[in-house]
Amino acid sequence: MIFCILFGASDEWHQSFVANRHSDVTDWIADVIGVSIGGVLYRSYCKKTSKGGGQ
Repeated sequence: MIFCILFGASDEWHQSFVANRHSDVTDWIADVIGVSIGGVLYRSYCKKTSKGGGQ
C-alpha cells in the first residue's frame, strides 16, 4: 500500500510538469482513499478464503 501511495504522489508531481495537466492534492487524497479501501477489501478477502483449511 505504501508503494501505491508514494506512486500516486509521484504521479501528481509529474503532472505538474506536463502541459495541459495540473497537480492537485485532492486527486492524491482520492488515490490514497482508493488504495486504502482496496487494501482493506483484499485483506478481508484473504482472511475469508484462508479460514476452513482450504476446504
